[in-house]
Amino acid sequence: MPTTAVVFIALAATVGVMMATMHWREKRPSLAFAVIHVGLAVAGLAVLVAALTRNDLPPLGLYSAIAFGVAALGGVVLLLPARLRGVMPKKLFIAAHGLIAASAFVLLLLAV
Repeated sequence: MPTTAVVFIALAATVGVMMATMHWREKRPSLAFAVIHVGLAVAGLAVLVAALTRNDLPPLGLYSAIAFGVAALGGVVLLLPARLRGVMPKKLFIAAHGLIAASAFVLLLLAV
């Protein structure tokens, strides 16, 4: 089960890197990219939480889930204002979101 979480989150990260690259090139990523990114990340986090409830991971997995939760909240902060007001998110916030998620991914890999 933890391996499934790694796969979903790795795919979400791949789409996230694609979106960040578009943003850095001053191109607005389509909403489809955001929906795929969110869907994969939510699926990965759900599988991770399920693995934690079954005690399939050491405590490092819990730290990873908490960090992914923080990254998810950051993603909401990025997505909603950008879509509701039509403005591009700040690059600093995108970088912070990515760094938190990448750190959580490393923690998950160490836990698996």
